[in-house]
Amino acid sequence: MTSPSDDADVVRELRARAAARVPAMSLDGAAVRAAGRRRLSSQRWFAGGGAVTVALVLAVVAMTTGSFHPTDDIGPVGTMSSAPAAGLAGPPGPSAPSSSAASGTGGQAEAVTRTVCFRNDLLRLDSIGGAKIADGLEFSPMAVLGSQVFGQFNTAHDLGVAAYDTSSGTFTRIATYPVAAGSAGGLDGMSADGHWVAWTESDSSTGQNESATWAWNAQTKHLSELVSSRPAGGGTAVGNIWTPVLVSGQSLIWTQQVGTAANSPLGEVRARDLESGTTRVLDRGQLSPPIRAGGLIIWSAVTQGVSGSSKELRAVSATTLEPATVPAGLQQSAALFAPSGTPNEIGVGGENDLTYHVYTVDGRLKSVLQLPGASSQFPDSSNTFQFVQLQGNHIIWHSPTGTILANLDSGVAVALPETASAFFVGSSLFVSYSPTQPASKFVIFTSDVALISWPIHDTEHC
Repeated sequence: MTSPSDDADVVRELRARAAARVPAMSLDGAAVRAAGRRRLSSQRWFAGGGAVTVALVLAVVAMTTGSFHPTDDIGPVGTMSSAPAAGLAGPPGPSAPSSSAASGTGGQAEAVTRTVCFRNDLLRLDSIGGAKIADGLEFSPMAVLGSQVFGQFNTAHDLGVAAYDTSSGTFTRIATYPVAAGSAGGLDGMSADGHWVAWTESDSSTGQNESATWAWNAQTKHLSELVSSRPAGGGTAVGNIWTPVLVSGQSLIWTQQVGTAANSPLGEVRARDLESGTTRVLDRGQLSPPIRAGGLIIWSAVTQGVSGSSKELRAVSATTLEPATVPAGLQQSAALFAPSGTPNEIGVGGENDLTYHVYTVDGRLKSVLQLPGASSQFPDSSNTFQFVQLQGNHIIWHSPTGTILANLDSGVAVALPETASAFFVGSSLFVSYSPTQPASKFVIFTSDVALISWPIHDTEHC
């Protein structure tokens, strides 16, 4: 459990990082952050004992504008007790890995814990033949729709949201942020599904931590602002930056702060139909941002009982948004540390950020990955599991020191340079990287991009 002084320290750190223009990312509904070399140091939504940490405080917005009209009725939710470059042809790549048990047969064997071991020789970025988008343009991937990779671009003059088409090599700028390049703004969360891309962008240059959520229709190319912490008549902004959003079909789903209760943020999980503009409130309380795993939208809630506070997972159907039951086997993941969801799995980090647990969507523990010395007094804390992407037995996470790729079945991992980031595109891997070492870690560099096969084969070992 964090103390008030601990939380104050975290707030100061996060605000300092915001001033350094820390962007963020989201994949398939997983609220992930950190693209390339700029990233936060923690992705915790809850601390032990049910206290909501600063990461949640900073994950919700408190005001709305425009035609956004939230409902007051809160229905029951399901709970669980306790310039164009050459196109990237891309490799054929392996088939998407299956969701088989970590060991044994019949799905009943215990998951095997693997320890991360690094084999950086398995991927050399100087030999993958990347394509340059444009001189002086840095690109960080954060979401995917078909062959298009969406993310944040930075130049010496502006920054914003763009798309890179891996089939044609076309680079399209979608929007620029209302802040000058080099100031305190950036992408705080991004998600894509159906024909919609949504993101939250921040501007803390005024010291007010302003933020806004936008949606872009990939078919009509229409861009609209949906939610903003900026008061309509000016004045002090209410709410905080870093609001992960989730797009599921034509619904935008997020957790929004609406007040406080017992000195903790009181939030609502809201769902907005991007076609009709109507909004529903799905839940209210001390809530984490939602993720999508299988056919469910899942979030964590703090509950109060006779013996104190505890956490539980709540869920709705991803298609109907009606209450749904969370498999009992996911009880261990109720805190939702560094969550990641796929059609077949849900992944969550351990409370020390040094282990990562992957479950099937029916609640069976499939894999456990741990950093070297996770149980020792002096573990490897430089590569902690944060901002995770999953695909079968493949995992990507963005640690404080850089992007890491690993095989869940063997523990073999590759650490990318600090100027590189990676994103799953089907069974391939989209990599954005600097072909040369920048003079400083804070300067804008030119990104090369490439679509490659997953570099860690199942037969590799340390």
